[in-house]
Amino acid sequence: MRAQDGGETTGDEQDRLPTRRRALAVTSASVVTILSIALAGCSKQPADYCPLTQGLYWTYEIQYPLSGPTQKPGKLEAKVDGEEIVDGKRYTRILNLTEGMEIPVGLYRRAAEGVYIRSGAHREEGESLLWPEPPVIGKSWRIKINGSNFEYRILTQEEMEIPGRKFDHSYTISVVWDTPQGKSFGYEYRAPGIGLVRKIVNSNGVTADYLLDAYGSR
Repeated sequence: MRAQDGGETTGDEQDRLPTRRRALAVTSASVVTILSIALAGCSKQPADYCPLTQGLYWTYEIQYPLSGPTQKPGKLEAKVDGEEIVDGKRYTRILNLTEGMEIPVGLYRRAAEGVYIRSGAHREEGESLLWPEPPVIGKSWRIKINGSNFEYRILTQEEMEIPGRKFDHSYTISVVWDTPQGKSFGYEYRAPGIGLVRKIVNSNGVTADYLLDAYGSR
C-alpha cells in the first residue's frame, strides 16, 4: 500500500494482514498513544498548528482501508478540557472519547520554542517538545511518552485535501515509534487554525486512517 505522501507498506506487512486480529489489542494501545500525541489541539490564532484553546473539540472518522469486515469504521472525539499544574508548570488537558469511554490523553504546555507534551498517566516521565515553533521543513526531533520513543520529521508544506475539504499551507509530518513487535510508522497532517486534520497509522500490520469530520468550540 502507498500512503498519500509516498510512504509504503511492504509485501511482508501485507502478508501479515490476515493475523491482524491477534495484534489488535496491542495496536489499539499504540493508536491511543500516537493519537494522544497528535491531538494537541488547535487554536484560532493565524498559523497556529498545535494550540490549546479551552472548549475546542475535534471529531474524526476512523477507517481501516485494508481490514475488510474484520474491523468496522469508528469515531473518535477529542476535546480541550481544563488545566493542571505539574511541577509548578501549567498544562492544558485534552481528553478523547471513543467506544463510550473518556480517556485522558495528555497534558500540553506552550512555550516560546513550541508546544510540550507530558503523559497524563506517567507524569514522572517529564515533558518533551511535541511541536517546534516555528516549524521548519526537514526538521526532526524525538520524544518519549508512555514508555515509547517517537521520532518526528516535517516533510512538506502544501495544500492538504480530504473528502469535501481543502486546507492550504498544511504540514505533512512523518512519525516512527517502537512497539513490542518492532517499528511502526505513520503520517499526520496539520492545518493552520485547526491542527490535526488527518492521521494515518500503520502499527503491527493494521492501517488506521483518521479523517477530520467536525471541529468547533463549545
